[in-house]
Amino acid sequence: MTAAPHDVPALAARTALTLPYTHVDDIFVDGAWIPARGTGRNPVTDPATGEVWGSVPDGTLDDVDAAVAAARTAFDAARGRGWSRPSGPPICCASPRKSRSAPRNCR
Repeated sequence: MTAAPHDVPALAARTALTLPYTHVDDIFVDGAWIPARGTGRNPVTDPATGEVWGSVPDGTLDDVDAAVAAARTAFDAARGRGWSRPSGPPICCASPRKSRSAPRNCR
């Protein structure tokens, strides 16, 4: 995929960048880089230019399960240490579908 003419500034900015990693071979799970179990690759595309500039490993369901388990463990370990619901009314009480006026009771 190539950049459209209106993307020329984005392409120039992208070209000026020096990216240290364009093809990552591992996935980050539980605070460490580990090999992905999948054998395929997924392209990484620059949304500003449409240019493919790198790739990442294709993870498997086992990779997802490991990442979710690590996230659950971290969440459970942090329970009671700063995880709390804010007090007071919700940040914005007016629904845009019900009223086009300025929201009330917002902080």
